[in-house]
Amino acid sequence: MSRNNCVLIVLMSLAAEGTPRLALELSREWLNAGVEPIIVVMQGAPNDLASDFDALGLKRITLDLPRPRIRALPRFGVPHF
Repeated sequence: MSRNNCVLIVLMSLAAEGTPRLALELSREWLNAGVEPIIVVMQGAPNDLASDFDALGLKRITLDLPRPRIRALPRFGVPHF
C-alpha cells in the first residue's frame, strides 16, 4: 500500500482494554477499506492484544518508553520553604 493511504495509531500499550480494543476494530475496518494502519506503542507491557494485531499483519513500532512517574501534588495550606 502506498504511504498516502495509511493511518498512524498511537497507543500507550496493547492492554486488553478500551482504546487498544477500539484501535483493533478500527484497524480491521480500515484494512477492509484499503487503508494501512500503522501502530505505535509507547510501552511494551502489557501487550495482551499483540497477537491480535499481529494476526492482521500490521506494522507495529514499540518504543518501550519508561512509565511516567507521578509526582505528589503540593499540599495546600502547608507552608513551603
